[in-house]
Amino acid sequence: MNIFRGRSNTRRQVSACVAFSLLAATPTLGGNQAFYSVFVDTSTISGTTGLLDFQFDPSSPLAQFGFAEILNFTGGSLIPPPSITGDVSGILPGIIILNNDTPINEYREGITFGPNIIFDLLLAGPAVSNPGPLPFGSLFGLSLFNSAGAVELTSNPAGQLFTVSVNPGGTTTVTTYSPFVTVTPEPASVLLFFTAAAMLGAALIKRKRHTPPV
Repeated sequence: MNIFRGRSNTRRQVSACVAFSLLAATPTLGGNQAFYSVFVDTSTISGTTGLLDFQFDPSSPLAQFGFAEILNFTGGSLIPPPSITGDVSGILPGIIILNNDTPINEYREGITFGPNIIFDLLLAGPAVSNPGPLPFGSLFGLSLFNSAGAVELTSNPAGQLFTVSVNPGGTTTVTTYSPFVTVTPEPASVLLFFTAAAMLGAALIKRKRHTPPV
């Protein structure tokens, strides 16, 4: 876990208690999820304004359902309102959830960059916990842009600083395109915390899908 995160033992203990409660009450989410701590060094562009761009898109309409959650976001000064495309809910610096239900699922928001950007990434849902036989996955990515619309901190033609592929078999693959990015799997000590977050996200998704229009 990134040392810049600064989680206390007390927070871990409380998170574990919450997670155990949710695990007992909501056994609907599978036990396999992917958890990552992300650190982006933005010190070379600190003080400039630009755009933060998260995407989680399926490779095919037949891709199995999955979702990405951004949690514990810190860094820079956000410039609301965000621009949202597809099946996305939440607003930074709170939790945002990107589902792979539509071809493009994107969260974009202006930002004045600071020394760094830090967040936790959870990838979960049946695509990870209970993968089916179809050969289609999904791709999560982070891009940063300057005020002129050019990508920052990467030479990747597609624009992402890093991506995480949710593969057809339920595994995940991290690919980095920038020396300014560190993507680290979270240790087991925070597994229950993120399981609780996943269950909360799944509950929100279920409620969203089953709430009739007013």
